Amino acid sequence: CQMPEMDGYECTRSIRRGLAGGLFCNIPIIAMTGNAMKGDRETCLACGMNDYLTKPIDTDILESKISFWMHSDKIATETLPPPASLSLPPIRH
Repeated sequence: CQMPEMDGYECTRSIRRGLAGGLFCNIPIIAMTGNAMKGDRETCLACGMNDYLTKPIDTDILESKISFWMHSDKIATETLPPPASLSLPPIRH
């Protein structure tokens, strides 16, 4: 979520709006973050991410989430908010 130049929230919103190409608008996006406070998961989902994973990474959980989201039937049936409604996360200092 906290990447240089463009954070994961802005990156996700850009992908969902089609700025990475129309083929990628619904690609599964899993947050990998050290932010594990109450509301962080909801912030990730609100900006268009499909799932949330906290650090330190548990490889079994990571593998399970990737496996879940790689099934095309789950991607096709996942309901995301319309791109115009994707919200910005709160700024944290």
